[in-house]
Amino acid sequence: MEITLSEAKAKLSELVKRVEKGEVITVTRHGKPVLELRDPNIIAKRKALFGSMKGQGWVADDFDETPGEVIEAMEKSIDPDE
Repeated sequence: MEITLSEAKAKLSELVKRVEKGEVITVTRHGKPVLELRDPNIIAKRKALFGSMKGQGWVADDFDETPGEVIEAMEKSIDPDE
């Protein structure tokens, strides 16, 4: 919801109730956003930026190698932990 600053002054109690129900309210002055009212207990969902995790993960060199005992267990249809 978007509301002007003068309207927000007049309707603050109503706006607080709406925010408590999860609504986000943008307050504008001269048509430009200047304030956002939101529940501080609700974490805003942000869009992930492509490439923002670059260099943060790695894959082990032996990732695609299956250990022999696991292959044997699958071939025998037994639990490898036995």
